[in-house]
Amino acid sequence: MGFFGKSTDEKLVDLALPLLMDENNFKIFFNILNENYVDKNSENKELFIKHWKAVLYIIVKGVYGRLGTDGYISTTEYMNVLGPLLEKIKANELGKEIFDEYTAEYYNGGFNIALILSKYCFAGKLSENSINQVRTAINDFEAVFESTVEEKFK
Repeated sequence: MGFFGKSTDEKLVDLALPLLMDENNFKIFFNILNENYVDKNSENKELFIKHWKAVLYIIVKGVYGRLGTDGYISTTEYMNVLGPLLEKIKANELGKEIFDEYTAEYYNGGFNIALILSKYCFAGKLSENSINQVRTAINDFEAVFESTVEEKFK
C-alpha cells in the first residue's frame, strides 16, 4: 500500500480518471472545434466525447507505459490501471477497431490523431486551424500529465 492507504495502481487510476471524465470541458472543446461541420446536437457531442476520451486514454496509457519502462511501476500495476480506466470511460461503446486506430497512430508519433478525430466526429471537415488546435491540445495534455505523473511517482 502506498501513501494515504492506497496502492500504486489505485493512485494511478485516481490521477487519470478526473481527466478522462471532464465531459463539460469536452463539450466546450467540441463547440470550439466544430465550425458548423456537423450539427451541434447531443448525439454529435456524445460521439466526440467518446472519441476524445479514447484519445486521452491512449495518452494516459502511453505515459503509464513509459513509467513502467522506467521501472517506477510494475507490469501488474500497469495492467491493473488499464482495466478500470477502460471500464469508466465505457470504451466498449466506441469499439476496439477505433481504439486500435488511435493507438496505432499514437505509437507512430500521434501527428494524425486529429485527422482520425476529424474523420469520425466532423465528417472529415476540420479546418487546418482546428486540426492544429487538436494537435496542440494533445501535446499539452501529454506534457502536463506526464509531468504530474513524474512528480508524484518518480
